[in-house]
Amino acid sequence: MLPIIVWSIFQMLPTLQIWAIGLIAGLFIPALILRSTVALHITIFCLLSVFLPLAVPFFGYWPFRLLAPLLGYHLIVLSVPPLRRSYMAVRLGRISKDVFVLMAAAVLVSTVALIGWCMLMRPDLSLYFGQIPNMPLAVIPFAGLGFAIVNAVMEEFAFRGIILHAATSAVASAPVAIAIQAVAFGLFHYIGGFPNGIAGVLMTLIYGLLLGIVRVGSKGMMAPIVTHMFADLVIFSLLITFLRMAATS
Repeated sequence: MLPIIVWSIFQMLPTLQIWAIGLIAGLFIPALILRSTVALHITIFCLLSVFLPLAVPFFGYWPFRLLAPLLGYHLIVLSVPPLRRSYMAVRLGRISKDVFVLMAAAVLVSTVALIGWCMLMRPDLSLYFGQIPNMPLAVIPFAGLGFAIVNAVMEEFAFRGIILHAATSAVASAPVAIAIQAVAFGLFHYIGGFPNGIAGVLMTLIYGLLLGIVRVGSKGMMAPIVTHMFADLVIFSLLITFLRMAATS
């Protein structure tokens, strides 16, 4: 739990990077001594998430912000037998009628919320425009799909995978664990997320709750990844729309 708390605070206060590294590294030692595999899993991921952008600033940008620590985490875990044996197997799960209703509700809520955020809050989207390369019109749908797949897979593995599993093991309560990962998910979007800021934290926190419920209900990663992809497709569509409007104005 403590690595998740430190990591979440760091998302809002990145200037505390050195302190976060020190605290998480300090938590790694008792986890190693106690041979707590769950604590080691989450500590390794959180430590890499904070350390790698400091060591290589390029890793602070999408998609490396999550991709680099996820790859490093899996490389370490799969190379160490005790960690490999305790690795949470990736299950596809199943999409029942109830889960499908939850997925549809999450898609509807996220779509309305994202469009409403752009239309009502009028955020400065220039931060994101610079991350979209010039591309032919025919390439845009494929780029959007690629973004949605990559981003959804990364964030689901991190939050509804590693963090949710660690929280569930720590508190032994699915509702509390879902809430913990949702808070971490919200804080992760505070600075560079879409949406961002306090409003973004609250919006993604609620969305994280919905995705956590979908993950637990489906008993696998397929349902939350597919659900998440729809939100990312909406985000990409909004960015392309506003970018083209800005270019013609």
